[in-house]
Order: sequence, then C-alpha cells, then structure tokens
Amino acid sequence: MEGAAVATLTCAALSQSTQKGWLNVKSGASTATWPLGLCQMDIKAVVGGVIQHTETLVFQ
Repeated sequence: MEGAAVATLTCAALSQSTQKGWLNVKSGASTATWPLGLCQMDIKAVVGGVIQHTETLVFQ
C-alpha cells in the first residue's frame, strides 16, 4: 500500500492571534483501518486565490 492515498483530509487554521501557525487536521471517517507507518500530507495555503505557502508534513 506504499504511496497510496488513504483519505482526503480537511485542514483549518486555528486562531492566528493565540495559536499562530497551528492547524486542525480532520478525517471525515475513522482512521482505525489506516495502515501503520509513516504518513505524508501536503498542505497548500491560499489567500484570495493566491498560493501563500506549501508544505509537506510527514508523521507517524
């Protein structure tokens, strides 16, 4: 299953006055059946239709 997408996640910025730079990442379905191992997620920040930042996160 290496390299396969397991879910589409949603991402929302938290309060930029008290939690600047923090994101809330959610899965619409249970993660119980996800395979164990490293997970990679690409995030793109768009403001007013202009890409401000992109980042690839890797976590386990």
